[in-house]
Amino acid sequence: MHEVVVVLGPQAWEIARIVGETAERAAPGSKVGTVVNDAPGSDMAASVRKGLTALRRDVSGVLVFPADHPLVTAGTVRRLIDVHRMVPADIVVPVRQGRRGHPALFPADCLRRELTEGRTLRDLARAAGEAVTLVEVDDEGVVLDVDTMEDYRRIVDIARRGPR
Repeated sequence: MHEVVVVLGPQAWEIARIVGETAERAAPGSKVGTVVNDAPGSDMAASVRKGLTALRRDVSGVLVFPADHPLVTAGTVRRLIDVHRMVPADIVVPVRQGRRGHPALFPADCLRRELTEGRTLRDLARAAGEAVTLVEVDDEGVVLDVDTMEDYRRIVDIARRGPR
């Protein structure tokens, strides 16, 4: 069973409403939880720690999917989940043409145990050593993020062209 928790920033209640409506249209009866990270400017690890509080204890893995990677395909997500099922103790990271990308799938127990205050997801991946499984994908979305207006324009252009 898949559980989805979306971590939002402060004043994000309108987004939470839209997330719920969109999930219901996409998968009727599905449940998408939302939690708010009300610490503006905090790092991704703080949002993941916040999201962990909303997950069931029996969840085996957590797909950390930054919102600034909007072009990642559903096929890539399915592939990462499939690999996690084969190596549930490993951190699973997509790679495109030698570049590591997002989203990454972490064992939930690893996050609960090791993602303490002051540690980042990158720290966990470095410490994991050989317990990181790299998955080569043909999905440029894993390495395309939106940090600037120029990035946004490039991603909109790519999205308009559609799948190749």
